[in-house]
Amino acid sequence: MERVSPGTTLTNVERILGSDSGVLDFEIADDDTYYVWDGDDREDADWTVEDVDRVENHTEDRFIMFPEGDGFTCKIDVNDDGWERARCWCE
Repeated sequence: MERVSPGTTLTNVERILGSDSGVLDFEIADDDTYYVWDGDDREDADWTVEDVDRVENHTEDRFIMFPEGDGFTCKIDVNDDGWERARCWCE
């Protein structure tokens, strides 16, 4: 797993695994690496995922989000308070 940081934009994200602790794992099409964003290790991490087709339970505290389109684009940047944030949408 590779940690992503501000300034990162991921494309062709086939699914996003989320947890109640604010961690997001990104699975990219045709890439064997999982990319991880931990939201500055905060339970109230700042993330938004739009254009979700469906959400499935994965394990007790994990869920999977699938895109409406071919894949999500996810951008990691910094919010007005100086904390990392993740924003995902379909093109």
